[in-house]
Amino acid sequence: MVPIFPTRLARHRVIGAALTCAFTTGFPFNTTIIYLPQRFQIVNGETPVNAGIKILPLLLIENANFEALPTVLFSALGSGIGGALMNKKNVAFYVLVASNVLEILGTGLLSSLPVFPEVPPEIYVYQAILGLGFGMSVVSLMVTTRLEVTVEDEAVSQGAVTQVRVLGGVIGLAITTTVLIASLESDLSGILSPDQLNSFLQSTGSISGFSTLQTAMTRLMYGKAFNLQMKIIMAFSIASLCISLFTFRKHPLSLQDWAKKKEDYLVMKNLRNVDHREEADDKEESARAKEGDVQVKAEEARGDAV
Repeated sequence: MVPIFPTRLARHRVIGAALTCAFTTGFPFNTTIIYLPQRFQIVNGETPVNAGIKILPLLLIENANFEALPTVLFSALGSGIGGALMNKKNVAFYVLVASNVLEILGTGLLSSLPVFPEVPPEIYVYQAILGLGFGMSVVSLMVTTRLEVTVEDEAVSQGAVTQVRVLGGVIGLAITTTVLIASLESDLSGILSPDQLNSFLQSTGSISGFSTLQTAMTRLMYGKAFNLQMKIIMAFSIASLCISLFTFRKHPLSLQDWAKKKEDYLVMKNLRNVDHREEADDKEESARAKEGDVQVKAEEARGDAV
């Protein structure tokens, strides 16, 4: 039975480090995508639609202003930049390290956001930095794992990078959500009644029923809790940077050499398929010949009997 994921890949130094790096990269990605729009709603009083739009690339197209630089757009742009850098030469290691540095910088800057009702203009710059890091990390991890495995393991290695990144994102989201709830319960216990606090944790829309003082304090405490979340995922980004150093190779395989290796593999595979077909045809022809001989002998036996 062929395993879905060969464990020997995880024991490979470069591949194991790349998979671990993908796992830790998922922490800041999911947390930012989920909680940044929520911060816009609670701290800045934005509607859910406007909060979502602020991290979509459509806003940049519709409004040519600096405040429209979203995380999602720069994540895609980072993937394009990373791919362009590695088009001629395998610099995946350096792109991966740079992406982790950008993620550390982006999450660190987001953790320093002021807690004011107005949306700070610098938040879009921070999103741009973080988004570039997200995009560059994805493409560099894909290239790193692809060049380290055989052609037979290419598909499973690429799928593994995606899956462990999602797994890391889910676990990171669970951790940061727990921290957020614990922080809010501690800071708002003397400001909101138990019912109000429980209602707010169940649905942030309940803030509309709070008094002016309660609303202001809830926004302040939520902003502080969000900054704490960013500090936590910044720590995971630092861990990701340290892990990425283990993907270094002094003489990495170039993309051109890997493409040639894959082409040779496909040629050999086609030749083996041709040989197998010819062998099968020979066996079928031999079987038919034997069957014909048996029929001839049977007819001769019947003639002798007569």
